[in-house]
Amino acid sequence: MSGIICRARLRDVDQRLERFCEEVQKALWLKTGRSLVIVCGHRGEADQEMAYKRGASKARFGQSAHNTLPSMAVDIAPSGPTGGIDWDVRGGAWVALLRIAREVALGEGTPVDWRRSMFSGDEGHVELLGWRGKR
Repeated sequence: MSGIICRARLRDVDQRLERFCEEVQKALWLKTGRSLVIVCGHRGEADQEMAYKRGASKARFGQSAHNTLPSMAVDIAPSGPTGGIDWDVRGGAWVALLRIAREVALGEGTPVDWRRSMFSGDEGHVELLGWRGKR
């Protein structure tokens, strides 16, 4: 079984999200033969402001679940058929990833804020519910 790509980005992520990603990887591999890519975990101030300025984030530093330690958000994507990241968010690998992510979160009891995650137009973003009160 292929592993999670960019696993080091999970180092500063909440343990519930780390377990979530491991389970998503297993199911994604079984159903699609693709690996899970960790695009982003924790973002410090410089990285968050850079993401904001280039339009990759709508949040300034301190306004994103990526800014807490441990990070209360992770951005994930399926690997491409020959490596890298499959950015076709309407394609089959993404459809499978979205379905698997929801199944895993519900099955594992991972408290994902679905209004701010994956299905809200921010494909690949997984954010824990209630993180704002835990800073």
